[in-house]
Amino acid sequence: MHCFDVILSHLFSTPPPPTCFPGGDFPLFVTWNKADPRGGYSLRGCIGNLSPMDILVGVRKYAAVAAFAERKKAALRRRDGPVQRR
Repeated sequence: MHCFDVILSHLFSTPPPPTCFPGGDFPLFVTWNKADPRGGYSLRGCIGNLSPMDILVGVRKYAAVAAFAERKKAALRRRDGPVQRR
């Protein structure tokens, strides 16, 4: 849920949410999927790193990069928010 909260803070210009999980260094991947008209899901954005990184910083950063800086896809918009899934 934290990734959704990060995206909402970007979309609505609110302060980023506090983290709700313990820190540490871990590999990290964030993937966003978007509902398609056939009832399935398609890849919207994805970014990851197999090298351990600070999870508290990485989740916030990668959630935003996958949603707003994916070079192959347009940035998420407010109207896209409700159709995302984890």
